Amino acid sequence: MESIELPQPLPDQLRAVMQRLGLMFACIDLVVDHAGDAFFLEVNQAGQFLFVEERLPELPLLRAMAAMLLSGRSDYALHDSVEVGFADYLRSEACREHDDYARSVQPSSNTLHSIEA
Repeated sequence: MESIELPQPLPDQLRAVMQRLGLMFACIDLVVDHAGDAFFLEVNQAGQFLFVEERLPELPLLRAMAAMLLSGRSDYALHDSVEVGFADYLRSEACREHDDYARSVQPSSNTLHSIEA
């Protein structure tokens, strides 16, 4: 995984897709080949993104999401936001409490679950 600058007009095209779909946030999956050509795979309107910041901490994704949510706008200013990152969360008491809770509610490996339609 690595960060790249998307070539024009791709960023504008992706913004147009977002606007047409009425989305303020989405995770867009792309793959880039060795020639630098990007290929669209899908758009996830509630996509996960923190795993990217975990692998590439220089990308302030949690900070950007928090800034957007706090401002209620897609044209937020990142430099006006609180400095927070995923690594900060991982070191926090809230993370430890969440991990303790998650471990306490996980079913044992011999539990069978059934869902009926």
